[in-house]
Amino acid sequence: MLQARLIVGAAGRGADAVILDLEDAVAPEAKDRARDALAETARTLAEAGQCVLVRINNHPDLIDADLAAANDAAIAGIVLPKAERPDIIATIAGRLAHPALVPLVETALGVINAHAIAGADERVAALAFGSEDFSLDMGIPPEEAGLATPAQQVAIAARAAGKAAFGLPGSLAIIDDGDRFTAIARMARSIGMGGALCVHPRQVTIVNAVFAPTPAEIDEAETVRAAYETARDTGHGAVAVDGRMIDQPVYRRALETLARVRD
Repeated sequence: MLQARLIVGAAGRGADAVILDLEDAVAPEAKDRARDALAETARTLAEAGQCVLVRINNHPDLIDADLAAANDAAIAGIVLPKAERPDIIATIAGRLAHPALVPLVETALGVINAHAIAGADERVAALAFGSEDFSLDMGIPPEEAGLATPAQQVAIAARAAGKAAFGLPGSLAIIDDGDRFTAIARMARSIGMGGALCVHPRQVTIVNAVFAPTPAEIDEAETVRAAYETARDTGHGAVAVDGRMIDQPVYRRALETLARVRD
């Protein structure tokens, strides 16, 4: 559960969505209280203009009550931890009263099945990679050397299914070393992630900066767009700009860059 002061401040942190947690952040004896408070908390955030998701428990003894509470709340969807099997994803999606489901891939089996999970139901909006739990499942430290490959596998699986991917190839627990966290976020972007989950407001600021196009990238994308569209309109499929051949894939990448520009 969130303290009142954190609820009030959450909508002003710059995150695209706030995830209310019924899973790891809530002790077993506090689960019922957290569910009871969910609707009011979600409403407070929604009224402040914040997109709200709820991370439920993926456990037979808890999931029914969590889904009931989530379905009664003003949220955009749920985050499902320990996502491993597409048939279970489809079943849960069929019980969901909201339009979005974000499977959290955080086990070896989940990574192996990531593409099937992404395509399990039309309400699967994105895949998220859970680096801490994946490290635990594999028996490895949550460091870039062991996490870059599985994180990219999740990103590739999501992209192949036409879905977004979020996650870091490193530890989410880093909150006091901005340089290290920035480096991990940059690596996430370089392997195909479109954003990341955060556990602290300081991380939100870093992630927003890293995943937003830089002024130089925006200028380059504008140059590519203008040059290609001029060439296309005169019957040419490619054009040279500053010693670089611009064809359709380069043009489409420029459009994607411009689409990521924040208002």
